[in-house]
Amino acid sequence: MLSKLGPSLQKRDGHSSIHDAALLEATEIMKIYERCIQEDELEKAYRVADVFVEHWESRTLAHARTEEEHLYPEVREQHPEWTSMITMLERDHALLQRIVDQMKTKLLLHEADRSMLPLMHALIVIDEIHNEDEMEILPDHDHEHNHHHENNHHHEHNHHHEHNHNHNHDHH
Repeated sequence: MLSKLGPSLQKRDGHSSIHDAALLEATEIMKIYERCIQEDELEKAYRVADVFVEHWESRTLAHARTEEEHLYPEVREQHPEWTSMITMLERDHALLQRIVDQMKTKLLLHEADRSMLPLMHALIVIDEIHNEDEMEILPDHDHEHNHHHENNHHHEHNHHHEHNHNHNHDHH
């Protein structure tokens, strides 16, 4: 059991909602940035890009550090077979950090322009893929219970169908 972690970090639903909220916010900030660039409001674009970077550092990258310090070591310990997946997830975090660092360099050079957009898009795409992969290593007791329930229902349905099928043959 992942005992040291809060429930939202250990379970798929809670963890997924953390990711979904952060991605939704990042996407909205990116749309505002795109509008600023389209309308040639470069000073405003600079401020929005700064907010975008701050968002990634305070939400997604801070969350990533927590995962690397607490979640991943526990999962590795309990499921050594997932080590390569966790290594890939850590690589995703490193890529996200590198892209954010590139954006910070651009901000220092006051380069809030169209060249920022591919970096914003890359962060969002990498994080979406990362989040899907990460859900594979999180426990989900409700999911297991529902899957078990569906299998029992399916079995009962087949048994009922076989009974009716045999019953029909008796009358012919």
